[in-house]
Amino acid sequence: MTPDTLLTRILPTVPDLLPQVTAPSNRAYLRSYREFVRHAQALKPIDEGAVVLVAGLVYSWMPRTLRLGGPTDIAAAAEILERAGRKANLTSRTFECLSTTLGSSPVAASKALHFFHPELYPIWDSHVWRALDWHSSEVRANAGVRYLGYVDLVGGAAELEDFTPIHRLVEEAVGYPVSRIRALELLLSLSGATDHEE
Repeated sequence: MTPDTLLTRILPTVPDLLPQVTAPSNRAYLRSYREFVRHAQALKPIDEGAVVLVAGLVYSWMPRTLRLGGPTDIAAAAEILERAGRKANLTSRTFECLSTTLGSSPVAASKALHFFHPELYPIWDSHVWRALDWHSSEVRANAGVRYLGYVDLVGGAAELEDFTPIHRLVEEAVGYPVSRIRALELLLSLSGATDHEE
């Protein structure tokens, strides 16, 4: 899939997805998202304490209990998250290291990256996988390489000029500014949402 084909795929669904953004069932999600990102931004430079706090925020959005690596792993995760402010510094190996530290969850790793750097890294969860017709077992295999491919795919599609009016519509719907990456990922998540959580 290319950024163009992703955008071509999502554009026709936007009129059906926008009302879902403001559905009462999404109010807490949208409110917490804004606060989580705001507070993560205030924790820079990123240290071990910031990793633990953001991991707690990440896991409040997940159907499982928070699990963390040891002190050395958390220190390494802080360095990875801090350096990830430059996209070129995130590699498949560092993504997998971050995932291992955050409960062996690539979903948690993507959410932590997003909370600290929402303009660079989209959230990557089962809703998104479903929207893209990806099976969780294939996504989790070699997760670092697959996540970096997803980052490039969503980043490329979000930067296309045809996405600009959609980005504005999403911001109007949520009621506050969001990155282009977040706007597209939110639409993907809504299009892949079901009654089943990951």
